[in-house]
Amino acid sequence: PANDSMVGNLNPMYWRFIDRKSVDAAVRKRGGEELESACLSIEPIKVTQGVRRDITRWTTGCKEGESAVVRCPAGSAVSTRAFGGLQADYVLHAVAPDSEFGYEGLYTGSESDAATSGVQNHSTALDVEWRHSSWQQFSPPDTLLFSAYRSAFCEASRLSASTIACPALGSGVKGWRHTISAALGFEAVAQHAAGAGDSCVSSVDFVIGGFPPIAEKAFAAWMRVARDLLGAPAGLEDAKSYQEAGEQGDLLWELPYGQAGFDRPGAHNSAILPGMLLPLLEVADVREMLKNRAKGYCGAEIPLTPEQELRAARDVHRGDTRVEL
Repeated sequence: PANDSMVGNLNPMYWRFIDRKSVDAAVRKRGGEELESACLSIEPIKVTQGVRRDITRWTTGCKEGESAVVRCPAGSAVSTRAFGGLQADYVLHAVAPDSEFGYEGLYTGSESDAATSGVQNHSTALDVEWRHSSWQQFSPPDTLLFSAYRSAFCEASRLSASTIACPALGSGVKGWRHTISAALGFEAVAQHAAGAGDSCVSSVDFVIGGFPPIAEKAFAAWMRVARDLLGAPAGLEDAKSYQEAGEQGDLLWELPYGQAGFDRPGAHNSAILPGMLLPLLEVADVREMLKNRAKGYCGAEIPLTPEQELRAARDVHRGDTRVEL
């Protein structure tokens, strides 16, 4: 996981990182200064007009200084060597977009942010009448979250990596629901396996950790989604056995390589993702996301005042640990 400037938690204007923990910060701490230098050595892209930033609602608030440049746009991934105490050959830096759900409804964008990101030009709510202007900053970014997973797996293949350890992209400070991240992560693995060809990747471990109450909730969500989309592994069909295996970290699925091992691409509902292989509509939050999109609901309908935003930020800083992944 990363932000699109590849600067980690450097920018204190992004309050959600203040005194908080993130996977990006944990990896950078273990990788040390060499990893920091490797990230900053990635050349910024030359043209950013129309490029989706990973934080669309605060583009003018936190995308300044070192964070003004774009090294890895939302929905894409780059790689560096692994350094320091990281027990890996490479680090994949995948940038997830902000959540369609508006970060628990606390934040909306501004017209200046929309002008900077150009996000409103791609929103499926563009033709919905009588929508508050806030929808412009929340065009459905689930394809970008899916693309972040796919890009990371493709980058791993390019590097001839055989194993991948992957966190729950987007479900920390980016505000995505664990169930949505899990569904798109599993779909990305399925599509990668289906089109793997000469890929060297033989296993993908989704690693869920962090602040215990949140990590436990996240892991439970991933277990539910895995069962909904992939079924239970052989011998763990009953709920009790499945739960016990999950608590011990012994859940393992085998996916076939090549299209022959899957249903016909798009057979479930290609309206969610092109060539979808898994029945994502089995996940309740995916159904809700599509329902809201059809109505033009994207994030909070009525933007908060600056005073309300500041109060919400203070409330979270005082004791709300939902973002402490």
